[in-house]
Amino acid sequence: MTTLKLALCLAAGALLAAACASAPQSNQTAGANNNARPANAPAAAPTAARPAPTADELAAIRGVYAKECQRCHKPDGAGGTFEEEGLKPLKVAGLRTGDAARHTDEQLARKITNGDLDEGMPAFKSKLTPEQINELVRFIRVEFQGRAPGAASTSAPANANSPVSAH
Repeated sequence: MTTLKLALCLAAGALLAAACASAPQSNQTAGANNNARPANAPAAAPTAARPAPTADELAAIRGVYAKECQRCHKPDGAGGTFEEEGLKPLKVAGLRTGDAARHTDEQLARKITNGDLDEGMPAFKSKLTPEQINELVRFIRVEFQGRAPGAASTSAPANANSPVSAH
């Protein structure tokens, strides 16, 4: 009889061990996480994060720059001498350095909006929307000055009445 009890205890222990091995691991309840990896399954290879879309977010404003600004400021923003028949040659500031780099976004937007008679810069308030002017400022910062989008110059205080909004 003792041998029979011992055999039954061993069999019950084996069944209990088998049941525990197939039960969910840790504190999970059965069916709580059907996507959980079984304890004896190999680890899944990590998946690389998908890169953000690479669409040129400045594509629309590139066309505006080409149409309205490039003639004087050149395709690379270098500026230089602008000559037109019947007009006195004009020295055009580059957009990479100088005032364009020192001005805050707000100051640069005001200059594009209102022009600068001393420098021969025409006003664009009747040709461009405030949004286009803001995007031109952003374009200049990114393309010609190598700044991260939305990075602002800190050389002068911002004006609350400026047409430039935060990006």
